[in-house]
Amino acid sequence: MSGVPRRATAADIDAVLALEQSCFSDDPWTRNMLQEELGRAGGVFVALGDEGRPVAFAIGWSVLDELHVLQVAVDPAQRRGGLGRRIMEALEAGAGSAETAWLEVRRDNAAAIGMYEALGYRAVGCRQRYYTDGCDALLLRKTLKG
Repeated sequence: MSGVPRRATAADIDAVLALEQSCFSDDPWTRNMLQEELGRAGGVFVALGDEGRPVAFAIGWSVLDELHVLQVAVDPAQRRGGLGRRIMEALEAGAGSAETAWLEVRRDNAAAIGMYEALGYRAVGCRQRYYTDGCDALLLRKTLKG
């Protein structure tokens, strides 16, 4: 599916929730959590796909000069086609004056790590047993400006 990444809307929540549940079945965000992100001050919530039917989304918080990437999801049937890269670029572009981006990714998620590294993220640490199943998280950082 093509399309231009855009700011997510309330019409996207059902599809975003379904993506969240299919991509993060162990510990998905709830509908209320996703809805809160639509209006959060400093929040960046972008979607890719038709309104009401996104196939990818990303959520971050722009705090001072940092972007904190909180959630990135691509429909499993649409992966490996560049949508993850496009949604991440849109998230970074929506972060305004952020100079640095940070995120955590499961140590065992080689595909996501590869994408983030291709986008310029570098591992700078590890959070032991970060996820509910005990998996470690790699802490990644990218310089956006400066």
